[in-house]
Amino acid sequence: MDKIKGVIQKVETSSGIDRNNKPYKRWVFSINEKKYSTFEENIGTSFNPGEFVEMEGEQAGQYWNMQTMKALKGEIPQEVKEAKPSNNETDNLLRQILAELKDGDN
Repeated sequence: MDKIKGVIQKVETSSGIDRNNKPYKRWVFSINEKKYSTFEENIGTSFNPGEFVEMEGEQAGQYWNMQTMKALKGEIPQEVKEAKPSNNETDNLLRQILAELKDGDN
């Protein structure tokens, strides 16, 4: 089993009917700029954006199968903080891109 630690950036849900005509609900967690999903309601409804978590699971073909997720207490390690640019860094990058696009129009 692999362990992945990170801060939940976003949680999305979707629902539908599976090929056996049974309803399902899926939760998709954006963590470390990647998406991890689960059909387990106890996981899907227990965690929110901004929480520092650890997931256990394994890669099965193109999908990563989440087995467990737990909240981690304490300070977020520096390598996890650096995995996602801060809002200020993102804003600066967007300003740079817009400036270059504007210069290209002249």
